[in-house]
Amino acid sequence: MKIRGLKLIPLITSIMIIVIVFHKAIEGAIFSSSSTVIDEVAVLLITSMAFFLQLNRGVLKSSFAFIILVGIYLIIISISFGENNSYFAIIGQSFLYLQFFLLLISLSIIHENYPGFVSNTFLIILIVSLLGCIIQIAFPSLFASIFGDTDYILGGDSTSTLRVEGFQKNPNSIGILLSMFMILIMFRPKVIKNRIIRNFVFFFALFMLLDSGSRSAMIFLVVAFIFMSSSIKRKILIASVGFAAIFATGIMEVTYEKTQENIAQIETGTDNKYIRWLMTYHGTMLAIDNFPIGVGAGTFGSAFSHESPVYDRLGLASLASVQEGRGIHDSNYGSIAGEFGVIGLVLFFGLNILFIRQIINRKNMSIYSDFKDNKKFIKTIIFITLLAPFMRPLFSSSYYGVIVSLLILSFIEKSFSSKVITKQN
Repeated sequence: MKIRGLKLIPLITSIMIIVIVFHKAIEGAIFSSSSTVIDEVAVLLITSMAFFLQLNRGVLKSSFAFIILVGIYLIIISISFGENNSYFAIIGQSFLYLQFFLLLISLSIIHENYPGFVSNTFLIILIVSLLGCIIQIAFPSLFASIFGDTDYILGGDSTSTLRVEGFQKNPNSIGILLSMFMILIMFRPKVIKNRIIRNFVFFFALFMLLDSGSRSAMIFLVVAFIFMSSSIKRKILIASVGFAAIFATGIMEVTYEKTQENIAQIETGTDNKYIRWLMTYHGTMLAIDNFPIGVGAGTFGSAFSHESPVYDRLGLASLASVQEGRGIHDSNYGSIAGEFGVIGLVLFFGLNILFIRQIINRKNMSIYSDFKDNKKFIKTIIFITLLAPFMRPLFSSSYYGVIVSLLILSFIEKSFSSKVITKQN
């Protein structure tokens, strides 16, 4: 028997999800700040509600307990062998690394108790996000006056153009959100019942994605097309249409030029704009040199690694990106490899595969097992989440944790709806 007050949990959860997704806009418009902890507070509230639901049922999920054990391991290893002497920094950084798993498991628990609200929340977020893109494009001065100027551009002097960032205040963030919702439409079209509206939303989202210039989002979308397509002819057709759309917007040319610049920066080792690949390289070297446990939390490529002696040893301390903390944690692979070594990589990437498969195939969700595209979806999400840490801070980002969780749980919701309709017919 449920306690009456628990009925508010889906509403509170939806609000917290919205806070996480739009926390940059909230910070800029309300707090006049580019950095607060409101998204971390939202993560803690969601986790607390899921934990309370477990206690109310008298059972703690093994996945929840395992996350706690991993957190304890990260803290103990960092205190015992790491190079950061601050307990606060070690505990704080360990928590940040677990945000993806905490959100994935917590939202899954809440959804299990209160099914039906996730896909609607995802749809609301999509609509608001697209509205943010429209406002930025139509009223750039007004948008900048409320939410702040953008630092994101594509191309050099001759091809410079502002990248759409919407209320996310980051072109990669809005791009990946659009990409994830488009993947949901591909696998579960009934997320938007009207076919005309669904097609309009899909192609408008595609246009906004291209306008964001997010190569990561483009790659994820292509991956989904590849795993979903069942024939060579269809794959060729999809690839042709996709590349034609990219060329039509002029994004491919600018993206190519930017990628060439990034490669040159990596080769010279003096990159300030594209620090993530330098962090990937040096993180790998740290994992090798400090096999198998790394240099500990809050020492390399993370939010609490400011003025870490590790940067001095690697010759990175003088880089503006490192001094200002810009982009140093974009490569989650590099950060985890450097701070927690080979064991850390095995833990994070292994848990990623385990939890995703567990959530989609859990016993009380066996109703979906006969869907022919179920395995395709699992392969798509696992591949994307294994690839993403090389380009984005997947594990340590509440934003990406929420977006991926929304995609997975919305897929489950719409699978249930489709199955019920099929049985009724």
